[in-house]
Amino acid sequence: MIHRSAVARKTSIRQAVSKDIKKICEETLDEYPELFRRLAEYEKMEKERTIVKEEIVERFMEDIGDRSKIPWYTLVWWRFKWKYEAVEYWWRKKRETWRTGFPHEQAWNFQSWNAEMVVPRLKYLRNNLNGCPTEMFEKDYDHNTASELSEKERELAMDRAMRSWEKTLDKMIWSFEHWQDSTSPIKPKDYDPRHKKTTYSDGSVGYEGLDERKWDWTPCEKHSERVQEGLDLFGKYYLNLWD
Repeated sequence: MIHRSAVARKTSIRQAVSKDIKKICEETLDEYPELFRRLAEYEKMEKERTIVKEEIVERFMEDIGDRSKIPWYTLVWWRFKWKYEAVEYWWRKKRETWRTGFPHEQAWNFQSWNAEMVVPRLKYLRNNLNGCPTEMFEKDYDHNTASELSEKERELAMDRAMRSWEKTLDKMIWSFEHWQDSTSPIKPKDYDPRHKKTTYSDGSVGYEGLDERKWDWTPCEKHSERVQEGLDLFGKYYLNLWD
């Protein structure tokens, strides 16, 4: 009886989960019909397409960056197009500022804009400190009994706390300055950069590396961890960023 009861519970749970998943899928389909239509078309094209050509290239997407294969009139057109887009981009930012008070790119690219605003202000604060959060003092320092210490001992404790606060601010500044740095993984020794390039009948192109050995992503992970440390400190001491 116990076994059957457990099986019945598991079955009911599965049915409930399946209903929830089905409901979520239906709601998503109703909300984004165009997205699902395009995905269905892509899957159909992927099944129907055929391989037109296979070749070995020296590196990933090398043909895309080769400007010598681009006709001169295309390069001229691109130059005029970029000039026009630059003017249109400037005018669009002006219109958005008049309407909402700021260019909209500051919202959808908030992390970049925010970092640009934060860094110079954090640096000024760090170089013109008059105090620090109480959390910067050593754990055994008691503010309630600080008056019983000598002036030299209080100054020494304050100096250590200030140095700790400066280091904390330095970590925040570093994260906002370097969060977007490009950090590369370590490739295997004697890595072969060649790729197999496959051209399909629908005009799409695929690349597959010949050297299947794994890369060492440790430098990227360490960089990400260091950036996150500074951002976490920024959030932790946000209410203390005044002087």
